Amino acid sequence: MFCFRHVVYYMSCYGKMSPRDNNNERWNVVDGCGAKGEPAISGLFTRDMQPKAAYFAMDDLVNREWKTTLSAHVAEGKVVFRGFRGRYRLSWTDTAGKAHDKIVEVK
Repeated sequence: MFCFRHVVYYMSCYGKMSPRDNNNERWNVVDGCGAKGEPAISGLFTRDMQPKAAYFAMDDLVNREWKTTLSAHVAEGKVVFRGFRGRYRLSWTDTAGKAHDKIVEVK
């Protein structure tokens, strides 16, 4: 239940705010290492550093579902994509073979 509840919570917050703004909910990294009064089983790992279901759920969200990867060809000087709000690093090679890199922010 813990894993499912937190995954749903983080999914509902994802498009609305930056993780840096999310100070109300945290997962402890290791069971039993949170602040006084926090649940002893709220970690992503057990005390012997075995990953728990919550770790795999967060890994899947961060590294697969919430990750935008795109390969595209330019048409009329534009590339259109649908993605999440945030910063993107764009990398491309122009017609002369020169590599370029640019950071853009989607708000």
